[in-house]
Amino acid sequence: MQFTFDLSSSQSNRVIDQAIRHRAEVTLEPKGWTDGRVVKAIIRGCDDWLLLVEQVAESDESLESVVGMHIDVQMTLGQTLYLFTTHVVDIDYTEPEALLLIARPEMLQVTQRRKFQRMTLRSPCSVHLNPRPQGTNGAVTGKLLNLSVEGMACCLGQSAAESVRIGDLIRVGLHPEEAEHGFEFDAVLANKSEAGTEGHVILGIRFDPSNEDLEAQASRQRLCDFLYAKPGALVGQGDEL
Repeated sequence: MQFTFDLSSSQSNRVIDQAIRHRAEVTLEPKGWTDGRVVKAIIRGCDDWLLLVEQVAESDESLESVVGMHIDVQMTLGQTLYLFTTHVVDIDYTEPEALLLIARPEMLQVTQRRKFQRMTLRSPCSVHLNPRPQGTNGAVTGKLLNLSVEGMACCLGQSAAESVRIGDLIRVGLHPEEAEHGFEFDAVLANKSEAGTEGHVILGIRFDPSNEDLEAQASRQRLCDFLYAKPGALVGQGDEL
């Protein structure tokens, strides 16, 4: 399951600096083009306002046709994919290879970089999902499918799954049989997909550490110890959802 996260302005600037040093590959998708045509390029340089991009693969369309267009950009740096939307300002013909001048984005998005493989537990475990802030819908309960210190997946009945929406803030509670104490985390519902059993839905949930207090941080460390220091409690690696 693919998630994206917003980077801060300072984080985005650091990524852009790295992209220039490593001549990161970018794919530009002009919104005025049809049939999925793209421009393959590398990042050559930047200033405070612009990114300088060199085309590396021929295109049926002239570069002049994209000036002024909004573009969706995918940038690959190492094994990580970054996303942003911007527009083409001009073309610089002073270099041996013409450079597209695109407006420098203030913030980037990064596709999910999962540090920890999700694990499946040996024993069944219930998951309690509570909307935050409390709304008209109450808590719902599902079955845990897999778990890491960054997130989890669980299976709910169709009606229960409909009571929470993608992007909703929720409070997640679970107490695996093999753990001495239970765990609670603030989280975000990131994805829904159909389960193999009719009438059931799989929820992909990302824990939200942005407002964690010391107690929550300690709980996260306990979960890490439980998952990765006590393999006897686990069946094995979970599916990538």
